[in-house]
Amino acid sequence: LEFRRVLFRSTVKNSSTSAVPLTITFSGPFGQSTTTTATSCVASVAPSSSCTVTVAYTPTLAGLQTGTLSVYGGVGNTLSSTLSGTGVAPVSITPATRAFGSVIEGVTSAAKTFTVKNSTAATLPVSYTSTDPEFAMTGCTSLAPNSSCTLSVTYTPTATAIGAEAATIMANYSGIGSPLSVAVSGTATSPIAVSPASIAFSTTRNVGTASAPHNVTITNNSTSAVPLGAIVAATTTPTSSAAYAISANTCTGSRSEE
Repeated sequence: LEFRRVLFRSTVKNSSTSAVPLTITFSGPFGQSTTTTATSCVASVAPSSSCTVTVAYTPTLAGLQTGTLSVYGGVGNTLSSTLSGTGVAPVSITPATRAFGSVIEGVTSAAKTFTVKNSTAATLPVSYTSTDPEFAMTGCTSLAPNSSCTLSVTYTPTATAIGAEAATIMANYSGIGSPLSVAVSGTATSPIAVSPASIAFSTTRNVGTASAPHNVTITNNSTSAVPLGAIVAATTTPTSSAAYAISANTCTGSRSEE
């Protein structure tokens, strides 16, 4: 694939009374057009007359590009024109970002979609890759000329990745500008919630006298049972003390969805 060629013209004028030999050169992604007869500057320009150079611009990348048209018309007589153009990628993917929000570990999110557009006149094979396998993709593998398709992405966080996550989804095709990329993000949350997060007992207590019990609720927010390991009450200050103990526990084995 290549970007669409763009043609424009530049005029060379000879103000002298004799013919002037010409040598025309280009730099950058610019050149003299071979697909039109509008170029009249060949080997020389006649006295007191003008000729036209038809310049072709064939972008080699997306973005601004510059070059130079140089005309050599004899010893010490070189003129130049600055050329510029902006290449546009033949394929686009929108929007640039998608955010999945909070998703429970092990649960697959609802799909977020992107639009992949082929602006060329040729059928375009396309494939997709992700920098994080937790973000999975489903989309078309072939884009018809001047058409669009939908890329769907889901997010399934794993137990080893609790917290904020981000990845890059890339659309790969055969041509300049490949791959195109978009950003996706999400936050993996634990299926288990503990409430309250902290308990404040009476600030003073006679040594050896047990306080009234306080309840802690463990909730399973997922859609399947979650196995539970050991539940312990540990004293952090001083570490040698066993001041806290579990007096009753109905959370054993696993917790079903609620």
